[in-house]
Amino acid sequence: MHYPLLQFMNPATRTQALPWWGWVLEAVVVLAASEAFYQLVEAARKSVQMPRSQHAKPLPKAGYRLRPGAWVMSVIGLVTVVALTWAPVDWNGIAQARAIQLRPELAAPAKPVKKPAKPEPESSAINAANGETNTADANKNGSDSQPPIIKPIAEKVPNNLDISKYAYDPATESCNADMMMVGDSVTSGTSDAIQAAFPNAFIDGLPNRQLPQAVDVYQQDTAAGHSGSVVVFGLGTNGVISNEQEVQQLIDLTGGKPTYFITIRMPYPWQENNNNTMLREAAKKNKNVGIIDWHGYSEGHSEYLNDDGIHPNMTGAYAYATMIRQAVCGQ
Repeated sequence: MHYPLLQFMNPATRTQALPWWGWVLEAVVVLAASEAFYQLVEAARKSVQMPRSQHAKPLPKAGYRLRPGAWVMSVIGLVTVVALTWAPVDWNGIAQARAIQLRPELAAPAKPVKKPAKPEPESSAINAANGETNTADANKNGSDSQPPIIKPIAEKVPNNLDISKYAYDPATESCNADMMMVGDSVTSGTSDAIQAAFPNAFIDGLPNRQLPQAVDVYQQDTAAGHSGSVVVFGLGTNGVISNEQEVQQLIDLTGGKPTYFITIRMPYPWQENNNNTMLREAAKKNKNVGIIDWHGYSEGHSEYLNDDGIHPNMTGAYAYATMIRQAVCGQ
């Protein structure tokens, strides 16, 4: 009784914290529903039960044998399960259609999501960063405007990240950075969008990959010649990070290269908070390590996520790639 209600009131795609009064309201709803269920079902059932007569003969003990009707229902159930399991039905398509029916925003065309950069002293600087020329301001000042200073946009930027080595192409919204990225199913699910944003990147994402497993993966990838000038790790959705040493081991492998960790978003607050805290604490202790905050970037944007509340949909994938591009290339 309680679990379905809690699942209904706390969808996995919620991207904003529930206020204190929300928890109180949920508790009231659960208690009221429990009481109503008791009065309508349990109490009513007890009131119609007739006490067995004291003179009733005890039922004879018998072995546990199914009645013919029970056998028939069991066989029908088994055949149904087997048929549904092996039937050539596109269950994923059915689930997606149902998700779109419940969340129409998922049917919107997947377009690159552009989020504004951090505020500059003048709005013209932002326009110039996007390759536009503010001729009005130039004429007003009577002199040529200076090119804007492009800086990485991230929660914490590695102190040795030199974005002057990279070029951004506004026409394709891509950056030529030779980034290397190791991640889990979030990375693999967004790899097409990330590859479009970074044509020269090497992306290694695999479902169910946990952070400790990335040590061997990184070593194998670098041994194969896939060592970029900047490293990005997108891990943490498949298990709890037990200690900072797990994160530090990955940091040490990069040999001091500019390294980013991406925070996670998932409908399990205890795992989400623990892992994001571990990543941030490790970044504080290593100057060459930065944080890209997907958790904050996606806050208030349930349209970025699939129904599981973890994996970005196509719109979210472009937002995810844009976020990484801004952190590595500044735009």
